[in-house]
Amino acid sequence: MRNRLCVVFAVGALLGAGAALGQAPGHATRLLASSPSSSTLGSAVVARTGDVVYLLGRSGNQMRFGRSTDGGRTWPNGLRVLPPTIGAYDLAADGQRVFVAWEADTGGARQVWISTDGGVSFPTQRMLPSGTYTPHLHVRGLDVALVQIGMPNGVLAVHSGDGGNTWSPVVDLAQGLPGANAADLNLHLFADGAELIAVWERRIPRIHVASSRSVDGGATWSPTRTWPTDAPLVAAVAETGRWFVQAGSTLWQSTNHGVTWGPIAGHGFAFPVAMAMDGPRMLVVESTGLTAPLRVASSLDGGNSWSISPVALPGLAEVKAAVVGDAMFVMVARRGVHQSDDGGVTWRMVENQEMITWDVRSDGAIAVAFVGGTAAGDYAWVSEGHTRMADGTPGTGGVQPTLRGAGLAGIGRTFTLELERARGNTIAAFWIVIGNESAAVFVPTSGTSTVPGSGSATLPMTVPASAAFIGLRVLSRGVVFDPAAAVGYCWTEGRDSWIR
Repeated sequence: MRNRLCVVFAVGALLGAGAALGQAPGHATRLLASSPSSSTLGSAVVARTGDVVYLLGRSGNQMRFGRSTDGGRTWPNGLRVLPPTIGAYDLAADGQRVFVAWEADTGGARQVWISTDGGVSFPTQRMLPSGTYTPHLHVRGLDVALVQIGMPNGVLAVHSGDGGNTWSPVVDLAQGLPGANAADLNLHLFADGAELIAVWERRIPRIHVASSRSVDGGATWSPTRTWPTDAPLVAAVAETGRWFVQAGSTLWQSTNHGVTWGPIAGHGFAFPVAMAMDGPRMLVVESTGLTAPLRVASSLDGGNSWSISPVALPGLAEVKAAVVGDAMFVMVARRGVHQSDDGGVTWRMVENQEMITWDVRSDGAIAVAFVGGTAAGDYAWVSEGHTRMADGTPGTGGVQPTLRGAGLAGIGRTFTLELERARGNTIAAFWIVIGNESAAVFVPTSGTSTVPGSGSATLPMTVPASAAFIGLRVLSRGVVFDPAAAVGYCWTEGRDSWIR
């Protein structure tokens, strides 16, 4: 415990020294050039797998695709064109396997494009089921699931268990439900490991909400259940075993994977446009008009009780919500990103650009936005997080130790540098650089010295709750003393932790 206390104190002092030297500018890559007053990229989807980030967007009638191998820091090839025309689309990836599902605006070909080399090439194309739109993709290992609304009705699912080489026959999740000519709308697909949850609106003609669940990556699906709501499905959110659906002004909950549903006392919003949750923390965003201010409601106890924030956020039609631990986020397209650190009571703007999309996870966020002025264009950058900068070197058994950042690197928060796969029972150092200041913090590694890669160590880093630290760049790297390494020690890769 004494070693841990010394580490926290040393890093806290170093952060204080770095702030006086000024803040580093945000690192961004221009993906597409555009006029000073308008964006070229209409919308975008982000998929991440480790340090590799994929981006799919629409520019006019073209689909654009980009790849970053350092967590979104650089995009060496910008955005390249895939097929000539585009309508609805989705993107999913796992490792080197990348899948793009798309259909043309004009009712033309509907395809899945498949890459096995990390998006460098897409040599394989598979046709989608005839008469479908709004594709939703999920990839986990070799399991690939594609779920989409059918035309004129139905919710169609196909599955591949071999990485997209072969596909199962189409399964209509709405098959057998009342109303042969019913309209199926507003499809949502959620995933947690091998569990997939499909929720949508079905009009037969009375409005129902329908749900189906798969526990094997989309290979098989449970019988679809429906319940009447008399109001359109406007938002949905799900975690393992807990599902919430907003239909009109009623909030519905299922705590048994959708077997049964029941209304619960909600937040009082009638027009929510986005919902999000992480554990017991939930966030709902309501829009009452195209340009009317947004309202936000939050729950800290799994939806049992709600509070409405006194703050009204600038509104627009496209809104995203996210909850990561005790941090809550609202992204408003073309406006910016707002964050709450106190359960949704107060909010601060953390990005003020004209946002195209914004992807947040527990280890950071990536922003894609239009930036005007003399260097106008659509840019991508790591808004917050821990991007890889340099490769490491091998130690005992030829195993290379790794370093990653865990937790949001925001002001007033504590994130952690995690050194893993090191030689066990030895000494390691976290080398930290902030501005023109640097320091090494020495810690013992766990594990057994005779077992390659068995050692690990952690370093917590607390960022003061001051706006002066926004944009601070913290560079780090791990050093492991290892007699089997070429020079008596080996390095991890480098990390660049960007604070917001």
